Amino acid sequence: MVSESLPSESSESSESTPSKQPRTEPSSNAATDDGGSDEQLRIHITYLALENAAAHGGRTRDKNILGKILGTRRDLRGSIPRVSRIVADVVSQVNAMPADEQGSRLEAARREAGMPQAEPDADGPPSTDDAPGAWLPQLEGAQQGAVVTRFPPEPNGYPHIGHAKAAIINLDYAAKYGGRCILRIDDTNPDAERKEYLAGINVGLEWLGLEFKKEDVKYTSDDIEIMYEKGEKLITSGMAYVCTCKKDDISRNRRERTECKCCRKDDPDEHYKRWSKMHNAKFKAGDAVVRFRGDMQADNAVMRDPVLFRIISTPHYRQGTRYRVWPSYDMAVAVEDSIHGITHAFRSKEFETRAELIGAILGALGMRKPRQHYFSRLAFEGMPTSKRVIKPLMEDGRITGYDDPRIPTLGGLKRRGIRPEAVRKFIESLGMTKADTVAPFETLESINRSMIDAQSTRLFMTRNPRRLAILDDAGAQKQLEDRTDVQNHPLHKGMGKRMMPASGDVYIPGDDFDRLEEGSIVRLMGLAYVVITELPGRDAKGGYGVGGGGGGVTRHDLGRGTRSIPYDGGGSGKSGEEDVDAYARYVTGIDEPFGAGDILDYFEKKGIWMPPAKKRALQEETAAEAGGGGQEPAKKKKQETAEDARMQWVSKKDAVRIRLAIPKRPFDGEEFDEDSLEETEVYTEPHFENVEEGAEIQFVRFGYCRKDTGRRVIFTHG
Repeated sequence: MVSESLPSESSESSESTPSKQPRTEPSSNAATDDGGSDEQLRIHITYLALENAAAHGGRTRDKNILGKILGTRRDLRGSIPRVSRIVADVVSQVNAMPADEQGSRLEAARREAGMPQAEPDADGPPSTDDAPGAWLPQLEGAQQGAVVTRFPPEPNGYPHIGHAKAAIINLDYAAKYGGRCILRIDDTNPDAERKEYLAGINVGLEWLGLEFKKEDVKYTSDDIEIMYEKGEKLITSGMAYVCTCKKDDISRNRRERTECKCCRKDDPDEHYKRWSKMHNAKFKAGDAVVRFRGDMQADNAVMRDPVLFRIISTPHYRQGTRYRVWPSYDMAVAVEDSIHGITHAFRSKEFETRAELIGAILGALGMRKPRQHYFSRLAFEGMPTSKRVIKPLMEDGRITGYDDPRIPTLGGLKRRGIRPEAVRKFIESLGMTKADTVAPFETLESINRSMIDAQSTRLFMTRNPRRLAILDDAGAQKQLEDRTDVQNHPLHKGMGKRMMPASGDVYIPGDDFDRLEEGSIVRLMGLAYVVITELPGRDAKGGYGVGGGGGGVTRHDLGRGTRSIPYDGGGSGKSGEEDVDAYARYVTGIDEPFGAGDILDYFEKKGIWMPPAKKRALQEETAAEAGGGGQEPAKKKKQETAEDARMQWVSKKDAVRIRLAIPKRPFDGEEFDEDSLEETEVYTEPHFENVEEGAEIQFVRFGYCRKDTGRRVIFTHG
């Protein structure tokens, strides 16, 4: 940012027990033609699985990891069966680990996979010991203390990640050589430039943490008189002329390499008179332009007599109506870079063809020429940065504004929950190259995840919520004690604790509900083990009821008892009080051992029916436990095999209803996806209200979200 506000551009040893550690030994170390060796792939997948499990309550899923690896390794998309087998193996082993072991192995896996490191308990951005600009290659002709660069944004749109790349490159090169970097606002097109865009540049630079000294902030529009002086010199020397041809004729002649017959050969004095008329309102906008006398036969179309000055009658946002003749980009950049002492000028690759013209202009004027350097543009697939695309979308109401979380403007990235430190690290990871860069957004997400995880409060959240009633042996609602010592982060105790209200009437996620069966043993995370006894919410859709909709009448006695919770036999529709979607019998507290033998004993004592296949599996597991000489202690083994399902929950009477916005890529090819911003209502814990706006939350088994307003969050990434 400017000093003052701008006015409104190695690894741990492996365990011997397979169920305790994902194998890093591949079935074959041979390199393949489709993505490298299995060993290298397994290392990467192991890191992803451990990271995902740590972020989702100790559990991960095949499809999540498969999606992550294929999203960042497109070369593997032709090897999905092979990749899927490795993913399934690694996920199975990670899920068998206790949560504390997952956490202890994550760092070793990160190092082995070569992934970026986060600072666990830092209050600010991760630190680095690298010298300024160490990621950049050496500059030809650079002298320590004498390098001058510039970042020249035009205030004709809101800054995006491409601007961040340009600013960081220029500032870092100046820092690398102990030089200076000028922030030059290239504002020579009154038709397109606005104070609000300039303010947006200031806000964006401040967010990125990029600073410019007050004396290094300049405006091209302050040097218009110098531009006029240079323009006159070109005209009187015969190196430029005033052309009065129509715009379409000029364009056609340049395409056809035909000289302008009406005025190119006129005397310089005549052109100077026309130049005066341009300033004295004798010509209207579009009637006359100043063109550089180049080479109409040049293969480089830029050199075919390009425009240097044109008339614009629109008042300028800073200069008002003081000037009506404005320099083109090429004229302004050439002169400004020279007079401000720029030694190394960096531009994005699409401007490379203009180097010849800028050199020709400066040569004709006898001015110093800076060295020209180019870098690739930065873009994401399906996420536009061009104002020509974004502006119509805003005007049509298809995106909400310049900070819409679907687009990679700096405002959009900030609102989505991307850290500015992640933007910098991402740009550094791409390096200084001219190769076209359509980077996977997943790479930026991965870097950002490593930075926000340690500061993200963990909360339970139920999406597509379904109501679960927990009953005691008598059929009455079970009274459960509030949890008063829940860690806000499982690994970072300094983030404190919270109180989590508990009750026998809770919401559970809809996706988890859909996988339930009668007789399922469910671990409500941090609360209790329960047995599902009835699924009226499923019966209403032709599930378990007799005849595909029997109002809760089921085939077997699951020990339901007498209910004291209102129930009308229907599904999960609304009729005053919300109907119950599932009933469960309370079994034991979460801290009690509850393995295969315990499950069988409980079902038998309570007279609860159990599906035969499930009963056989538990009997086999109990027998294995009894005869397993040299195995781990039975309690630990039991805790790893207790439940059919593990799910989060929110007490119904204390639930906080919020809106969840999930941004997706707005474009599929050339077509705008009208459903690229999904909005839904979810329930979360009351502690949500204590989280500050703008802070990151990790909803367990869902992902990271940024608190946008008091009752709205925006999904950042998984």
